[in-house]
Amino acid sequence: MNKKFFFIVMTLILLTGCSSTSKTESRKNELEYGKTVRVTLAWNDNIYEMVTESIPIDKIDKEIGAVNKQVSPYPTHNGEVGRNTPEGPTIIRNGGGKLYTVKGVSQQQQIAIELSKDEYKKCIFFTKLTVEK
Repeated sequence: MNKKFFFIVMTLILLTGCSSTSKTESRKNELEYGKTVRVTLAWNDNIYEMVTESIPIDKIDKEIGAVNKQVSPYPTHNGEVGRNTPEGPTIIRNGGGKLYTVKGVSQQQQIAIELSKDEYKKCIFFTKLTVEK
């Protein structure tokens, strides 16, 4: 009886220790191929997720930069736009998508990306950018 109990406890301890992953790693796993197409962008050491909601032009504030490279599955450097499938939408056209702050909202929480002259999409904070070495 004691041997069975000891075996079960040791197995549980091993399984628990082997299955732990960091929060950042689990976030990256959410962006893997085969899931719903997600567009993310890296700016100012943060990862933002572009959502379907548009931002009215009167809410657009200051230009803060531009994204200049599209990658897959997710961005690893500032200035990159990632999509978790190769077939995902192309964001960068004509030299890059300009990024803007949104009036009344912290840049940490949300920014906007210009898709065309009159179309700005909301990008909400997703996670911190971690550079793998």
